[in-house]
Amino acid sequence: MQRRRQSLLPLLLLAAAPSLAASSSGRGLRRGLKKDDAAVVAASGLTNGIGNNGNGNGGGGTNGNNGNGNGNAGNNGLAKGRLASHDCTLQIAALLYDAELSEPPPGWEAESFECSMDRRDSDGKAATRLLRLTAAQKDELKELWHAGKAVPNESKLQLAKFKNQGKGVEWDDKEVKLPPGLAMKEGLTLKEEEAAVVEEEWPPEAASGLSSGALVAPGNSTGPGGNEPVRGRALRFEEDATMREVQHSTERRLQNYGTRVGVTPVLVVKVFDNIPLGGASVSLTPSQLSCEVFGQLPGEPACDDVDNLKNVLENCSMGKMTVQPGISNHENKYSAPGVVQVSISLNQATLTSKADVHDKVTDAVEALLGITLPGPYKHAMYMMADCYVACGYAAYAYFNSWLSVYKGKDDPDPAKRDKNIRSSPVHVHEFGHNFNLHHSGEVENGEALEYKDHTGAMVRNNAAKSWQIGWYNDRKVIVNPTSKSTNWSTTLKLVGVADYNTPSARSLPVVLKLETGSSTDYYVGFNRDTGVMADTKEYKDLVTVTRTGANGASRDISWIEAALAEGQSTQLPTSYFGGTKVYVKALKIDTSAEPWIATIAVGRDQVPQSTSAPACAAGLVPVRIDIIADRSPQDISWTLTNRCTEPTTVVASRNSFPDRTFGYSDDYCVTPSRYEFRIDDSDGNGLTEGNGDLIGGSYTVTYDESVVATGRSYTDFESATFGVCAPTSPPTPPPTPPPTFCTIQEDFEAPGADAGWTTSGSTCTTGNFVLGTPDPVTNGGVTTQVGGDHTAGGANALFTADNKDGAGANDVDGGECIVTSPTWSVQQDSELSLWYFFGQRDEGDDSAGDYFSLELSRNGGSSWSPLVSIGDVTSNATWTEATAAITGGSAVKLRVTASDGTAAGDLVEAGIDDIAICPTDSGGGGGGGGGGSPTPPPTPPPTPPPTPPPTPPPTPPPTPPPTPPPTNPQPTASCTIREDFEATGADAGWTTSGSCSTGSFVLGTPDLVTNGGVTTQVGGDHTAGGANALFTADNKDGAGANDVDGGECIVTSPTWSVQQDSELSLWYFFGQRDEGDDSAGDYFSLELSRNGGSSWSPLVSIGDVTSNATWTEATAAITGGSAVKLRVTASDGTAAGDLVEAGIDDIAICPTDSGGGGGGGGGGGGGSPTPPPTPPPTPPPTPPPTPPPTPPPTPPPTPPPTPPPTPPPTPPPTPPPTNPQPTASCTIREDFEATGADAGWTTSGSCSTGSFVLGTPDLVTNGGVTTQVGGDHTAGGANALFTADNKDGAGANDVDGGECIVTSPTWSVQQDSELSLWYFFGQRDEGDDSAGDYFSLELSRNGGSSWSPLVSIGDVTSNATWTEATAAITGGSAVKLRVTASDGTAAGDLVEAGIDDIAICPTGTSTAPPTPPPTPPPTPPPTPPPTPSSVTALYDSALSVPKCSPVGSSCTSGELLRGKGAMTGRSEDNAPNTLDGCPDGNGGTYTSDESIDVITIQSVGGGSLKAGDSATITANVYVYNDKDTAEFWTKTALDNPWQLVGRVPAEAGSKQQTLTSPQFQLSSSLVQAVRVQLAYNLPEGNTNPCLGLAGDGQWADRDDLVFSVAA
Repeated sequence: MQRRRQSLLPLLLLAAAPSLAASSSGRGLRRGLKKDDAAVVAASGLTNGIGNNGNGNGGGGTNGNNGNGNGNAGNNGLAKGRLASHDCTLQIAALLYDAELSEPPPGWEAESFECSMDRRDSDGKAATRLLRLTAAQKDELKELWHAGKAVPNESKLQLAKFKNQGKGVEWDDKEVKLPPGLAMKEGLTLKEEEAAVVEEEWPPEAASGLSSGALVAPGNSTGPGGNEPVRGRALRFEEDATMREVQHSTERRLQNYGTRVGVTPVLVVKVFDNIPLGGASVSLTPSQLSCEVFGQLPGEPACDDVDNLKNVLENCSMGKMTVQPGISNHENKYSAPGVVQVSISLNQATLTSKADVHDKVTDAVEALLGITLPGPYKHAMYMMADCYVACGYAAYAYFNSWLSVYKGKDDPDPAKRDKNIRSSPVHVHEFGHNFNLHHSGEVENGEALEYKDHTGAMVRNNAAKSWQIGWYNDRKVIVNPTSKSTNWSTTLKLVGVADYNTPSARSLPVVLKLETGSSTDYYVGFNRDTGVMADTKEYKDLVTVTRTGANGASRDISWIEAALAEGQSTQLPTSYFGGTKVYVKALKIDTSAEPWIATIAVGRDQVPQSTSAPACAAGLVPVRIDIIADRSPQDISWTLTNRCTEPTTVVASRNSFPDRTFGYSDDYCVTPSRYEFRIDDSDGNGLTEGNGDLIGGSYTVTYDESVVATGRSYTDFESATFGVCAPTSPPTPPPTPPPTFCTIQEDFEAPGADAGWTTSGSTCTTGNFVLGTPDPVTNGGVTTQVGGDHTAGGANALFTADNKDGAGANDVDGGECIVTSPTWSVQQDSELSLWYFFGQRDEGDDSAGDYFSLELSRNGGSSWSPLVSIGDVTSNATWTEATAAITGGSAVKLRVTASDGTAAGDLVEAGIDDIAICPTDSGGGGGGGGGGSPTPPPTPPPTPPPTPPPTPPPTPPPTPPPTPPPTNPQPTASCTIREDFEATGADAGWTTSGSCSTGSFVLGTPDLVTNGGVTTQVGGDHTAGGANALFTADNKDGAGANDVDGGECIVTSPTWSVQQDSELSLWYFFGQRDEGDDSAGDYFSLELSRNGGSSWSPLVSIGDVTSNATWTEATAAITGGSAVKLRVTASDGTAAGDLVEAGIDDIAICPTDSGGGGGGGGGGGGGSPTPPPTPPPTPPPTPPPTPPPTPPPTPPPTPPPTPPPTPPPTPPPTPPPTNPQPTASCTIREDFEATGADAGWTTSGSCSTGSFVLGTPDLVTNGGVTTQVGGDHTAGGANALFTADNKDGAGANDVDGGECIVTSPTWSVQQDSELSLWYFFGQRDEGDDSAGDYFSLELSRNGGSSWSPLVSIGDVTSNATWTEATAAITGGSAVKLRVTASDGTAAGDLVEAGIDDIAICPTGTSTAPPTPPPTPPPTPPPTPPPTPSSVTALYDSALSVPKCSPVGSSCTSGELLRGKGAMTGRSEDNAPNTLDGCPDGNGGTYTSDESIDVITIQSVGGGSLKAGDSATITANVYVYNDKDTAEFWTKTALDNPWQLVGRVPAEAGSKQQTLTSPQFQLSSSLVQAVRVQLAYNLPEGNTNPCLGLAGDGQWADRDDLVFSVAA
């Protein structure tokens, strides 16, 4: 165990030391009253009646007034030796030692045993008395307490019983005195006996009576006479004494004071003590006290205390507890929210215990509020100026109670005076005791230090506290090593408490209990130092092992035993495990991504070894299945199936899980493919079967190092698919079209993926759309919400709220829940695809109010058309696809509505996921050569010179130079990755590591750093017009302030999946001063991994040399199918004085073009380019008999006038104009969305209102004229620069009193460019001030020296609408814009204006060469007709079946039909896949019983499926035996009846068979369908294409396939 001693222990965690009353020295006016002052105090009435009808003998008496026998009765004075008539209640206080003292006072004890008297014995006042106990009695009481038999604030000391028995237990104003020989078990009411492990309670009717008359179960009472026991409740123990894997909740009947969940009202009490010689109170005001406890509250003064009690408890409880400042009924009594003030009078000379003081406070609070505490409060916090007796504590609290007390001190230093009062750690610590939690200790050097465990505050402490607190009950696991076989071991993944709510960690436990079989058990956790557990004091990010007694109940002290780094192990004491050796090992602490995960191993008899996934051979990928069994492991089984094989293949399975609540891990290496993981539970309750407060189970599937499935709550089964099928090579593959890149792909996985989506217009009261993971909800046999999102390996969707609290908790209620997308600009003809689910129970009760609609707008929301409409019908939720065609130039929006009307009882849920808008192939286009650097066309064969005739020698005509054919380069495809680090959170997914002490990589703007003549950090980022880069910290405080120091600063990218051959480009800088002083420690490296981080290759390596920082590009080739990661390291070694800085920016991974031949003829056939024809060879020319007189300057388009016998050679085609340059990045892009986007813009002018501001315009319409638009121009944006908002109505802040002017900063434009910007101008009341009312938009190209108008609008009525203005910009210009909106002196005008979306982007600079005269093209050879190809169907949601389009030689269903209905082992996707809804049976098990997997229809002759041709139907099926028969049916048109093609019986002996129909003739309809009906004992002569499900119908499967036919 790695231990680190603390030089100064924090206040919260100092070892408790006991207390005596502080001496009077050094306490100023608080030294106490002299005895002679007692009479004065009594006469003044300030003693609050200390005596009880005093009968003393003089003024010095302390029990009465003046000793004359006439003293008034004291409010809570108690006569010495009084015998109580009623029982008192056991109280145990925990005292926190005041760390300001140099050492604990003599006799200090951390626990105080007390009894609160029955108020019938104390005149209705609070009276708490110390228990005077012998050492033996105290030890016995502690033992009873830790065993759970004596319960603080519940168990009674039976004073009345002993009074009746004449035993004479005395009590007075100081204490309750027990006879020295009295056994505590005889004096206290105790809980029933508890054994080490308890499974469950007997039913009450089976309970046995209590065996001892002295024992009374809490909540019961004694019978007549007070000494007859009533029937209590006995507990049944597990029959198998070695299987102790369930903890009975021993705290099930604790009072609600220890409640740790729900709304928790808290009362804070500020106390004034009116001691006659000088009163005092806490110096903090009520508002300050409220701030310290509750933080910032709505409507209250500013409060900067974020680390307050309320925040800590709510965050640590993961929202399960809500701390409420007081209650509404007492608001008129509060001096600040949740805070009251009371005064008490004390006679310090007569105080005997701290309880005397807080009892006075209790009386005063009860008098003020008119209640008996705690009343409606769960907790009360008394804030005292000082202590008065039994000092030495900083604070104290009572176990299982509501009261805690905090002490200030008499010190002139406010920080010391109020330290305990305002300390959140102290508050939290004391609340932990109220929650019945005990201290956390550590044994060090043989000494038990009760406060020494520094792994956190009381309620966010070690693994034992995480078990005890109850906030993480759904994330607990128990293992009993003693019940396992020899040399047994297991592994388990743990996350820290701080990651409890992290979505990807929700199936992982936070604490493991190692059951010993005794009352002392061990607890294992991962002490992750982040989030709510940040700044833990000790053992950060290590696996901790903690021990505590009482079967894990919170009443016992916990002791930390070990803290393990990765690879370390510990053996636990055999004495607690019955002599068995038990080991815990930290196998791995994975810090590569959030959340960090600790993999631990527990072993018996030997140290467990690593069971990490095996290294897979090349070409294989790892799969890991982690199962934590629930209480019924015999119900669990799982299979892993390869869905790409024919037939599908089960590659792994497991159905043996011997032990409950136990972890099982299986690792495999498989070929990359598409797999289905299916987990079944024969009991129908998933992995949810737990016990008491214990977790059930969970499963996690990891494929190729990524988690692809997790879960716990399901019914009969749950499945997930992941991976992709490996490409197959058909015999004659068709030409591959160029890849299509989607305009929009939204899977809602990225943080903030719902940005731009709005829920405005919703009227529902619950269930509005949220971003997260849907929870499966099934109620009344109907699934209304799916479990998990649609994205393979994903987690998130946009859906109608989670239902973690059960069906109906957050479903749609009270009206319409609406979510509307941002507007997407679609420039090409495209197809929209999205997946949705809709679930509704209880059809037909509200036809107007219950519905689902999915609507599409192609014009930015001006009009809508329905995609999906579902009315008031029962709908089982399942992910379903919807598609639509999008025309280029559309502004696309989506709107989703789920509505629940007024009828009671409905459950309505909906969601969407995986939206894609992807360009469609236009077909028929000309074939093209590869893009990129075009390959020149083949050089034509040389033309031999002409042979001149003998006389005269002719002048040969010039041979025209060869002209290359036109080459049309393809436009560069969209890049897979473009990261310029400009978006908020752009560094999400990047992780930092390394040993450097300063200079870790951050997202921001680099500061220029030059020192010693060397630039070590650039000034600004690399992105044109951008601001941010990822670099080694800013240096605003000067060179060396935050540079890399102390080792390596490393940043690692997320993993990017690159499917095409691509090029990586990124820009980096590295700066270093002082070369050569540390060749090993000073360097920069930029590394690339193409396999997700398994191995790395260097891109850039710079050693210990002086380097001036400048942005430099690095590039690398990426092969398609790579998993790309980047790692950047900047290191500064041990030599002093170095300055080292580095950064990266503008990362792009873009597909490369493969190059290729020149352009060719028309492609046709759906855009698959046809290769260009090969020109025929040109024969050498034959000299003409008579040469032409003068050679023409250019080759003529036709042969010369005197045709030669052989025509001249045909010149090759003419080259096109110079290749256009790719569009460069824009110099300026300003959409005013970033915070401070108006920086550099200046406002001027004479207007009194309406000056330009950055914000969201409000729609203003007045007098029928729109003067201000509603919203900005940016798609999905919010902000523009405009003339003030008008939230207070038209005319409230419009332009008034003259000109409102805004002027841009100056932009340097180096290339010829085009300026584009959008503006609006609105004016009502034209013509009343032609000189004063106008709008102008002006442009300067010389930095403001002169201006030219872009837009000028005079005194006319103008309806505001976003309008574009453009202008050409010459390279080298200094561009400025000036916008003026003016309202003159005429009354009543409304004038508004604004601008948005400014862009200055380079224009193309190429020019074309002179165009030669047209040249006749060569005659291409005839193009062979295309070979028809097979078409794989897609699911058609409108038809509810698979459909093939366009026409092919065959049509196959592919993966869409595998399985049957809801059969065991493989349910059919989109069942039943029939046009008429003909259902499948659900009987049988996949691969053992009937199911249709694939249907294929093919042309007999191999050509296209064409009307009138012959075809056959083939079915790949599983059969039960040879009594199965497949029937083949056809629909000649979709609205025609089914016609039987033929019947084919199955053969004996084979489960998997391929059955083929007789040939039949395709009809003339262009869309037809076929059906296969596979049934057992199919009747001879059957004419029904949809047999019923009765009898043998339960085994039947039928599926349809729709296909296209050529005319």
